[in-house]
Amino acid sequence: LVFDFSAKAKAQNPLTKQEARAIFEPLIKEAVEIQETIINDCGDFELLKDPVIVVNNEPYYPVKDDQLKTLNDVWDYVYTSYTKEAAERIFTDRLDPNGTVPRFLEKDGILYYKPGGHGHYMEYYFDTLEIIEQYEDTVVISVNYITFGDQEPQKSVYVISNSETAWKMCNSENEATYDLPKQFLKQ
Repeated sequence: LVFDFSAKAKAQNPLTKQEARAIFEPLIKEAVEIQETIINDCGDFELLKDPVIVVNNEPYYPVKDDQLKTLNDVWDYVYTSYTKEAAERIFTDRLDPNGTVPRFLEKDGILYYKPGGHGHYMEYYFDTLEIIEQYEDTVVISVNYITFGDQEPQKSVYVISNSETAWKMCNSENEATYDLPKQFLKQ
């Protein structure tokens, strides 16, 4: 993953570090909740025991949630915190019913969920937030984090974009910790 901002205009009224943090902190929390629901089986909804369907020897359970009734509802949920491009890049393999590891399936008007996976532990030190680059509708941010077992904080890099409706995440945690530091941090 490489971001090209060569066609973007520098911000005329750049955000302060405090403004960037006020935007980023709740956004990353929402984005992580979405990512964990879809990738790591940390969904905050009830699963029913019946009717279970089995696909590729994997059980899928009906979702009981007023907001998530269809696969389109799940995509709408993802789009609340991610740009369309980022959402499709990050989640298509888990939300494509014909994919290799779908987390959700929709059959006969029922949304199903496949539990299983691992949990999540990543803690951010928001007071370490730094603005790396800033454009009219996009900000590149660095923030320190630790994961379970880390001894020292590491730097992550996030790209956030201001759409017509809200600030959105342009990358995943995985991309923020492995790919983007190579592009944006001088090492």
